[in-house]
Amino acid sequence: MLIQADMHRVVRVLLTAAFAAQLGCAVQDSDTTIRNKLTAILDNDLKLAVEGIKPEGLSDSLHYVIINYESFEKSQYRIKAEVEFHLFKTVRVVLRRKYRYHRDKGMWERYTNEYVFTGE
Repeated sequence: MLIQADMHRVVRVLLTAAFAAQLGCAVQDSDTTIRNKLTAILDNDLKLAVEGIKPEGLSDSLHYVIINYESFEKSQYRIKAEVEFHLFKTVRVVLRRKYRYHRDKGMWERYTNEYVFTGE
């Protein structure tokens, strides 16, 4: 009798864990969490982008600007963002990167990286 009661308890725990795992996969990050993840990546990308550039060539105000941020209801990617990194003092070029947030993986991916002439 004791063994059967223990088996029922084990089965209940396993079923509860399996249900919780499925529920966890279905729960999506909040918009704030997603934005915070992107900010952390962008801050890190800005640091990495200036490595190897001589200090005298760097802009006095290193920064990035999110120029596009789109949400998608029914897509593999929940959000796509396009960001310009302003790195150079005298060269009129920005580093433009595109990112997309995987709905199922809960993570950002960089999928485009190019230098663009600003002409300003």
